[in-house]
Amino acid sequence: MRKLLLVFLAMFSVAVAVLNAPPAAANTYPGLHQQDWTSPYSDVLRARIAIEVNDQGQGRFRFRILCFRYTDTGDFVPQLCDMYPGTAHWYDLTTGAHYSNSNLLPDYASYDSTWTGTYRTLQNNHVYAVKESNFNVQFYTSPGYISNYHTICSYKVTWHTGGTPTIGSLYC
Repeated sequence: MRKLLLVFLAMFSVAVAVLNAPPAAANTYPGLHQQDWTSPYSDVLRARIAIEVNDQGQGRFRFRILCFRYTDTGDFVPQLCDMYPGTAHWYDLTTGAHYSNSNLLPDYASYDSTWTGTYRTLQNNHVYAVKESNFNVQFYTSPGYISNYHTICSYKVTWHTGGTPTIGSLYC
């Protein structure tokens, strides 16, 4: 009986510690920019780009493509498409550093896909931006329509260690 009581107390103390733990900090997306392009067939390519920042003051490139279409009744619904991401760019505009990656893999038969880069330590008072160039999609619902190549950029982000980043103008 005594062992059972000790086991219960041990489990109870662990449960209390877990329940009282602060929630994990969610990543933030400063500089987020979203843009839509519509085809002649009512297909919609939506792209989002941002700097994804974790709770350790590190940032990385984050690019997302979504495919939609307008139906004959005017509903806005997801649709499948083949997604070709193009080239990712990371800029430290304070130092002039630029990193790019053109080896992002396509995503086939999807309506929502996200690509991310490598986390980098953000420096206090540095200005950062990200860009995705030469991406496109092939829509499934329309007669195989292939979008034009597009480029999207984030807003400029000035990082403030321990504070709120300052959002500037659109990078491109």
